[in-house]
Amino acid sequence: MIHLCAGADPFRYQLFLKDLKAGLDPAMADFNYVELEAPGASLEDIQREVQALPVMADQRIVAAHGIWTAVAGSARRSGATGRETLAERWQLGLTALAGMPETTVLVLYEPDLKPDFKAIRELPAPTGGLAVPTIEDLEREQKLRRENLAAPKRNEMRNWAEFRCSEKRLRIAGPAVDELVRRASSDLRNLDQELDKLAAHAKGEPISLEAVRELVPDYSEDFIFALSNAVFQQQRGEAVRVLGHLLSQGLHPIQILATLGAQARMLAAVRLSGESPEAIAKTMKANVYTVQRSMRNAARLSPNQVRTMVDMLLEADLKMKSTPHAEAVLETLVGQLVSPDTWLQA
Repeated sequence: MIHLCAGADPFRYQLFLKDLKAGLDPAMADFNYVELEAPGASLEDIQREVQALPVMADQRIVAAHGIWTAVAGSARRSGATGRETLAERWQLGLTALAGMPETTVLVLYEPDLKPDFKAIRELPAPTGGLAVPTIEDLEREQKLRRENLAAPKRNEMRNWAEFRCSEKRLRIAGPAVDELVRRASSDLRNLDQELDKLAAHAKGEPISLEAVRELVPDYSEDFIFALSNAVFQQQRGEAVRVLGHLLSQGLHPIQILATLGAQARMLAAVRLSGESPEAIAKTMKANVYTVQRSMRNAARLSPNQVRTMVDMLLEADLKMKSTPHAEAVLETLVGQLVSPDTWLQA
């Protein structure tokens, strides 16, 4: 069986791989699990590995990461015939892989491949009249399965949390799930870790809303955006208050800086590109509403001020990576960003 995995969430992929590996005999797992990583590995390397038989076991798992992306990149660099080259290499390779022993489970993890698999589905037929199966053909023959491992959308997080609770055999009330999702935001790994912490506290009893409020730090996007909003509107008091809250909740300064950087890139795109909110949202893979919120802040800043802000964030990032005092670097940065003197000089 070939599992063709699309999506960019590494935690969901780790869970998927963990479930597959659970079927291996622990005593022989190291002999029957192989990982290959592009660009060091190629389609030919995978073809060689998938032909090997399991060692004293029923199955052997070969997990290949980024092979499609590497093949696509190579084809693009080949020039005008790149698309035809990609179609031929990929589909002929997939045909060869589909002929592997039934004891082999092949995982093709492609984090840059969109979950609609459109990039593969719309490849032209290889030249030369070669008859090769498509991924739809292989699905019908039960030789391939498409796996969507993209992070859940915001309105899907509740269902994902409930699914993880059922897998962990946890009982949790509806309002408690809602509060957990709000606090953990869209970080799946963080949400899962918080569930484990709540389970240890509950000791077999249902997880209550009060327990979530007491034990789960508030990492919600509302607070993150509130900090960005206060900083970019030079609201010193509010910026200091929200920053203090996020740090007290255990959020690392690098995480906060990364969020400010993402907001700054959004502001730069809005202020400097001149494109519509819909076009910017598509390019940056963001929600249109998020772009529209950023437009209100961008209108207050000149192009030079936006560039100054981005430069300050880059400088802070370099400092933070070379000092043990990351919190002090972040506090200094926020103080500079909310200072009128900074913007008068820009």
